[in-house]
Amino acid sequence: MKKTLLVIGAWFSSGAVCYVFAALFSQLVVLNELRRLGLDISMSDNLFSLAHAVLNMVPYMIVILIGFAIAFGVASVVKQSAARLSKVAYPVAGAAAMGTALWIMNLRFGVFPILGAQETYGLILQISAGGLGGLAFERLRPKRMAS
Repeated sequence: MKKTLLVIGAWFSSGAVCYVFAALFSQLVVLNELRRLGLDISMSDNLFSLAHAVLNMVPYMIVILIGFAIAFGVASVVKQSAARLSKVAYPVAGAAAMGTALWIMNLRFGVFPILGAQETYGLILQISAGGLGGLAFERLRPKRMAS
């Protein structure tokens, strides 16, 4: 029971890590594109928009948690059959979960609903946020105890 709670805590925490990076990366891409259009954005507007992104993309957090639950389950099976992949299984799974979720949203809506993922470098940053979330899971999850 305790181990299950620790795994759930690690899963939720890794989802939060991914979500914060994904929201920040998305907003930074949007701000960069606005600057490319010639808009002058103050530091306070930058900070406000970053905070707003983190606080207001909650449905994205739900998508991330669902994707991580599936991807980390698959990664745990892969780890058991391919020990060489054990250190990278969860980061790769997190990145794959983000890429897959964005791809499905694009198929469904005909566009990436995450504005910062519409540029190639923004999409790469979103996938990287998934990798960071997977790395957080790898570090936070309970390890097997030596007997």
